Amino acid sequence: MRNARKKVLQGEHKTEAIVIEISNGIPAYPTEACSNPWVSLTSRWQDNKWFLDNPTPGAEPFQSAIDWNIPFEDGTNLLYACHANLLEQFRRLIWSLFADPRAGKARKPGSARILSIGLRELVQWMVKNRYANMSELDGAASQRYLDHCQARLDGVAQENSLEDLLDEIDPKLINAAYQEENEETSQDMDDALQVTSGWVRTRLELWSCMWGQRPAMRAAGIEPLPQEPFGGRKVGRLAKEMETKAIKNIPPLPDEVAVAIMNVAYTYIETA
Repeated sequence: MRNARKKVLQGEHKTEAIVIEISNGIPAYPTEACSNPWVSLTSRWQDNKWFLDNPTPGAEPFQSAIDWNIPFEDGTNLLYACHANLLEQFRRLIWSLFADPRAGKARKPGSARILSIGLRELVQWMVKNRYANMSELDGAASQRYLDHCQARLDGVAQENSLEDLLDEIDPKLINAAYQEENEETSQDMDDALQVTSGWVRTRLELWSCMWGQRPAMRAAGIEPLPQEPFGGRKVGRLAKEMETKAIKNIPPLPDEVAVAIMNVAYTYIETA
């Protein structure tokens, strides 16, 4: 414990040091005297991407990153001046999860990647649907967001499932299926659209954070959510229900496709 704290104080884990200083009374957010404070050894508040200092041995930088460079369908970006207010709201929300938690323990830097994925989905949906502030995200808005996520899941289940199965006719892909399921080949794999409850949870979790962090948002000068999202339903149960619904909507595999896959798979196994 002494060694860990010594590393913090010496600056090897500056994110932790900043959080400790905040708990001792320094401002948690930018002030007139310090408009661009540090959030880690390498990142400052106004940077396009935050890389938080992760003390976990062997951790990759992307696992502790928050990417604010989020494009929108209208050609703008979260970093544009027209979205400055929205950007600041979410910067304060995300930072509060590490520096000023009000519902549970402080987040670890290694959770930043998951937060970043959920952030991207949410703010893109907000801008597309003309929500400019967290305070506009009432119960009806949370239901509309659920419908959005369900539509995306249903779409991949109905439109992409056949294409995915046809791809499996390639013997190389059949062979790849035997490899370790959790092996990561790209940083973007976490962002892939798949019919899984984990995909849904990643997109819904930030709503729970916004609700739990209401006192922190008020302290940060941000008007928080006016109503509990999803009618008070738990994110985990919602995610499982949505996954089940999407899977049920997957159309049956045509006989000719099933036969082709089985024939290729059998031939490959015989010659392997």
